Amino acid sequence: MNCNEVNEHVSALIDDELCGELEGKVNAHLNECSNCRTFHQLEQSAKKRVEAVTITAAPAGLRDGILASISGTSEKEEKIIETRVWSWGSLFRRNVAFATAAAVVIFVGVFVTVIGMFGARGMTPFINSVYAFHVGDSSASIDVTHDFDEITDALAKDLSRDIPVPKLSGMQLRVEGVNSRVDMEGRHCGVVKYRDPDRQGYSHFVICCMKVPIDNLPTVEGKPEFHYAKHKGVNMIFWRCNITSTTRCLASKCSRRRLVSIVEELMKESEEINKESK
Repeated sequence: MNCNEVNEHVSALIDDELCGELEGKVNAHLNECSNCRTFHQLEQSAKKRVEAVTITAAPAGLRDGILASISGTSEKEEKIIETRVWSWGSLFRRNVAFATAAAVVIFVGVFVTVIGMFGARGMTPFINSVYAFHVGDSSASIDVTHDFDEITDALAKDLSRDIPVPKLSGMQLRVEGVNSRVDMEGRHCGVVKYRDPDRQGYSHFVICCMKVPIDNLPTVEGKPEFHYAKHKGVNMIFWRCNITSTTRCLASKCSRRRLVSIVEELMKESEEINKESK
């Protein structure tokens, strides 16, 4: 399904009106498309806020007090006044509810838009840099393409710290080499290059900084430690490594689901290497 088709079914999905194959297709698309997922979250948030709106009844005796304050009217005029008071009162209550709901929807929309425009602005240079380096991996210079230990030593020497380089052979990946002289928006980093049997490339960025503003990016569902971005077909997963005081990123054109599984294995192997080195 494309984005337009999914967006037509978002409201029905939120109201639990979808089922079977259609529901599965919509959910599958939302898992892969960050733009549609953001739209779905916005719709969900707006619905919850509208449902939470409470219409407060007028204080007891208000109607009688208004009528009592009007003296010298005939019975016929009083009935006309009563009718108008009731009509305008009910209309006012309905309009207040509608206006409140509309205000909530507008507020949520503006809030999400502002966050989207300004909140992730700090990450834009990193995303562009990751994309530019990864898509050019076929022509990028690889400093070491020989022995695995040589690759590990080269990365550690250039970054002035011991950085575990997982082999990821269990994920059917092969370490191709390392480029450890990459400037990431003023922050030095090394990049370990992997490739799978289908020649799909993977770039593992090790950024020598814990303050990269990855918190501005959305998190992977169920895994708040992983932040993701997608730029021109390249998926990126960002996370922090407290052991080495670095920010990491794994970039590839594979699906985000596979990328997350590789990151999990990468973290697991890194921890095992660290334990063995102590």
